[in-house]
Amino acid sequence: MIYGVTIGGNTQDESKEPPMKEPSNNVTYVPMLFIALVLRLIVAAFIEGFPVDITTFKSWAEIVADRGFAGFFSGDIFADYPPGYMYVLYLIGKIKMALHLDFNSTSYLVLIKLPNILCDLLTTHVIYVMGRKRFSLSHALIFASFYAFNPAVIINSAAWGQVDSIFTLFIVVTVGLLSGGTVLPGIAAFTIALLIKPQALIFAPVVFYALWIKRSPKEAALGLLIAAAIFA
Repeated sequence: MIYGVTIGGNTQDESKEPPMKEPSNNVTYVPMLFIALVLRLIVAAFIEGFPVDITTFKSWAEIVADRGFAGFFSGDIFADYPPGYMYVLYLIGKIKMALHLDFNSTSYLVLIKLPNILCDLLTTHVIYVMGRKRFSLSHALIFASFYAFNPAVIINSAAWGQVDSIFTLFIVVTVGLLSGGTVLPGIAAFTIALLIKPQALIFAPVVFYALWIKRSPKEAALGLLIAAAIFA
């Protein structure tokens, strides 16, 4: 049978045949995320990280939560990060104050690393979703696991407590949006990544290439306005 043509005396419309369903991935994917989370929490609790950075992030969280953003960027505090990460530290500082955590406690150490850990998991999920759109379920799981259990990623976020995982999340989201043809949301995600860490600039050619592919001066101008609004 081909599109309603009778073969062997049977007539059937192929359009009515039920599509084949892939097996559910929850049995593998959800435990993988849980193991990745537990592994990072253990590493975060038992490895202090780079003392200078950890102490700086802890202090910044307390100061910005106490003084607010205007007081934090008043000029009397050494702050060599853009304001994007300070929004994260502001929330961490408020939680620390609400729970009355000691500055040198393990709980505060894990809390200061928690945004990085959660962004690792979110990036893993974004990679999985992007993989499912282009490849099979098994390939998507493999791609996601490569990031979830990459030793360099775990050391950077859970052990050292660095902020790279946060801006990496927005870079991956940027690539996903741009590759899907949604340029303006991609520019917005890229701008947020840039406000978290200036190193995001190395991915600027990706954004420019997406705009060049679109060949739409109007969309490029609108993208610049969106970026300017987010910066403001």
